[in-house]
Amino acid sequence: MSLFRVSPFQREFIRFVLVTIFFYLNLNVFLLKFYSKKRFLVFTFCIAISFGLMVALPYLFTSGNFFSQNPAPMEMRNPAPPASMPLPPMDGREALPKFGPQNDGSYRQMIFASVVPFLFSFLSSFFIFRNEEKKELERSKAKAELLNLKYQLQPHFLFNILNPIYSLALLKSDDAPNGILKLSNVMRYVVQESSKDFVDLSKEIEYIKDYIALQLIRTDSSLDFNYTEIGDLKKLKIAPFILINFIENAFKYSFNAEENSKISVKIIVQEGILNFLVYNKIVNKKGNEEHSLKVGLKNTFEHLAQVYADGHTVTINENHEEYEVDLKINLN
Repeated sequence: MSLFRVSPFQREFIRFVLVTIFFYLNLNVFLLKFYSKKRFLVFTFCIAISFGLMVALPYLFTSGNFFSQNPAPMEMRNPAPPASMPLPPMDGREALPKFGPQNDGSYRQMIFASVVPFLFSFLSSFFIFRNEEKKELERSKAKAELLNLKYQLQPHFLFNILNPIYSLALLKSDDAPNGILKLSNVMRYVVQESSKDFVDLSKEIEYIKDYIALQLIRTDSSLDFNYTEIGDLKKLKIAPFILINFIENAFKYSFNAEENSKISVKIIVQEGILNFLVYNKIVNKKGNEEHSLKVGLKNTFEHLAQVYADGHTVTINENHEEYEVDLKINLN
């Protein structure tokens, strides 16, 4: 005899299918459309209907008598009376077949057989839903924090680059038009790319070059500046504005017209790993130097932690005269 023709197996198989359907229905419809929107009455009604169907359908599809625990074969349900047996007196009413459980135990057995798989399906889908809800909340929080860090960095950056342009305008320098063009490029990049999670590395480097060009306009021969770029920048992406703060600080604290100063910037890309090195002498010491450095670098480090987590390393070597940053980011 085939296993699929055995009623108990059929009931369990149908119940398994219903449990699976309910799992996905609860996860993707009931919890999402009703529970998360606090429509608890509709949600409860859907759960109750689902449980009722899970109790009834296995017996409906596997038994001729809907609620009969052990239905008799068709030929045995209404056997013909022997010829010698007298017929019962008729009082004008025909005897109707019973429809329902033979005893209360049938109901209890049907419900008990469905309670455990139904609860397992409901609780597992509920826990998965809450876990995804928690992860989504954490992602939204992280994205909001990251956006806040971006907005903290950009005004600081824009205020710094306006100073050299203003100085050129006062001096009526021939470099002023070129400075304004560079400033236009920088501001266009800030406006267009600030809302993006990742940008082309080549665009980010061009943006950094424009910023460096703006800063070099106001310097003189007392600054020894060196820029090195090695590797292919194409087809790689990086979080925007994650490198600029180190260069800002280098120019802010490493240029003094009365002293010889030095800044070195190296960008090396190899097998998807970006090695960003910035070195500068500290010759421009101010009272708020330490606080400003801490605030700017704190934002940058938080930015790195939000975006790259374990995908980056940063080493800082500093003393009273020198400051060096060695940042490695896995852009793969």
